[in-house]
Amino acid sequence: MDCLNQILHEHHQIAQAASRPHIGARQYLAHHRSRIDWHEHFDSKWTRFAERKAQFDPLHILAPGQGIFPRVTVDLQE
Repeated sequence: MDCLNQILHEHHQIAQAASRPHIGARQYLAHHRSRIDWHEHFDSKWTRFAERKAQFDPLHILAPGQGIFPRVTVDLQE
């Protein structure tokens, strides 16, 4: 278990170092806590990303776990 903890600690340190602004790296499979954080993650590509999401997944069915776009509910009885 000590070996695993050491590896996890080293990976965490590497991820932290790579995410410093002056390096310009991106963390993929990221989990951000707010939509603002996701906006910063995608940076200049956010607008294109949001437009494509609206075009190809308007109900936000795909990938709800990341919390980027909340699911849209539709009342089918109307």
